[in-house]
Amino acid sequence: MQLDSKFNFENVKFETLISTSKNQTAISSGSLIKQWQKDDRNYYHYKASDTINSMIAYLSARYTVKKEIYKGIQLELFHHPNHTQNVDKMIRVAKATIDYCSDNFGKYPHDYLRIVETSNHESSNGQAMPGVITINEKIFKRNVENPDSFNVVARVLIHEISHQWWGFLLTPKRVEGYMVLSESLAKYTESVILEKMYGKAMVNKLSASTISKYFSGRSYASETEPSLYLSNHQAYLGYSKGAIIMSAIKELIGEKS
Repeated sequence: MQLDSKFNFENVKFETLISTSKNQTAISSGSLIKQWQKDDRNYYHYKASDTINSMIAYLSARYTVKKEIYKGIQLELFHHPNHTQNVDKMIRVAKATIDYCSDNFGKYPHDYLRIVETSNHESSNGQAMPGVITINEKIFKRNVENPDSFNVVARVLIHEISHQWWGFLLTPKRVEGYMVLSESLAKYTESVILEKMYGKAMVNKLSASTISKYFSGRSYASETEPSLYLSNHQAYLGYSKGAIIMSAIKELIGEKS
């Protein structure tokens, strides 16, 4: 939910009070200031300590939650009670993403990170809001036990967490080339962390898929392909071509550069 389109993705002050059924947990951005029950309903008071991006989520369901404090950050993973097979793996991925991004791109901007499973009715694989990541249940439940298979759970989670830096900490205006600063850099981060956690073979599979998506999108494009820095809303450019270019630069000059 975009609070007000006139802000053009500028940061805003945020505070909210949510009421939900007594057997559900309500989740949004901001620090949890207070939680209480009244008249058979649960209440949650969230408030951001600083201005945050105006892309806000409101979520409520009968969740089971796994909590852990990591380097001063309250990690919370909300999931369907029966969907437990990837919970510990996702916590490890979240920690690795926080570590890499904090070391290379700046301090994580919140004292909490909430990862929330959402219904399959949600069309996207995942979505990022300030301090809150949603992961579709079709991804959440994916079997990734085979080390030779592609770990889509890790890929989606890394990508969405990295938006806390690319898209929120750095918030581009919706102008030509903005997807380079949000999606292309998130895709780059995704590939680097996947390689560090699972090896080069995993990234080779990701690269093959990315190249395929680029050429597929290009084949259906109705306009002449612009330069990446002039792209505007074309997913095959912002996600796919941007990722290819960022990876090529990394191979050319090295990750440290």
